[in-house]
Amino acid sequence: MKRTMLVAVAAVTVVIVMVGGAYAAGSISPTVNVTGTVSGKCIAGTAGALSFAIPDPSAVGPIVPTVTDATVFCTNNTAFTVTAASLNKGLPSATCASPGGITGTLKDSISGYLMDYTFTCGTAAGTGQGFGVNKDQHLNLNGSIASTSYANATASASYGDTITLTISY
Repeated sequence: MKRTMLVAVAAVTVVIVMVGGAYAAGSISPTVNVTGTVSGKCIAGTAGALSFAIPDPSAVGPIVPTVTDATVFCTNNTAFTVTAASLNKGLPSATCASPGGITGTLKDSISGYLMDYTFTCGTAAGTGQGFGVNKDQHLNLNGSIASTSYANATASASYGDTITLTISY
């Protein structure tokens, strides 16, 4: 009987080893595709300002303003174009790139006297490119008033205009 039992145990062992081999652990390697999207975007940084001071209307030559530059932030490598329009001049937005720029009109809110000026911004092509966080791009605002515009101006501290910049990206 010992011999029968030994043969039976050996047979069961062989069956377990065979079944275990058929269900042995293995591995597979599925892949997961990972994608991302970074939107090209521009946002306004600091607002700019031009302040023309004409101390002597009989002076010859253009008057250049005191400038507080405007900035724009764009996603890294996002190209942008700058155009501008003068509220008082009423013309459609146009490139404000140097050297031509756009013509704006300063209007005295008391007398209604008008003085045309030139407004420029951006690089020579009126374009720029974003460089990422904390790297706002300066729009290089500038302007001038020709002596023919201010020679007969009314004395007033109430001249003003609004320039709307459009940043297209």
